[in-house]
Amino acid sequence: IAQERTEKEGLVEKIRFLLIDIGTPWEYRDNSFDAAFDGTTFINLTTTAETTNYLQELKRTLKNHAFGMLVTPVLPDKFYQKLYDEQRSNPVICPSGISQRVYTEEQVVSLLREYFVLQDITKIRKKNKMYGREYGRYLMRIIFQNEK
Repeated sequence: IAQERTEKEGLVEKIRFLLIDIGTPWEYRDNSFDAAFDGTTFINLTTTAETTNYLQELKRTLKNHAFGMLVTPVLPDKFYQKLYDEQRSNPVICPSGISQRVYTEEQVVSLLREYFVLQDITKIRKKNKMYGREYGRYLMRIIFQNEK
């Protein structure tokens, strides 16, 4: 949908979409990006090595003083808490078969602080459906800045 809209709006020369594995080294030059947005993909990094690579690559490819935003569910999110309680493992396996790592808000903040200056932390509570059932959701939106 985004690609189609980019073409329709005549922005193909300005916006490029790629499908990459964010848990492996990125093929971008240092200081490539003015900003970054992660909309709930962080939980898909299921190993410490993937998470470390992701944060190192994000730091490397963001320009100095560039901003980023991470939005991610955290415990006590009711959907992920239920999976964690049932499976007693981390990562958890979602009904779709996808593995996802669950974090507490303290863990996410601690990880990001190792690499970035945190500018704003907003806790988001809402209800929405996941796999046909309504859950109390708990997410964090963290705005961070790259300082090299």
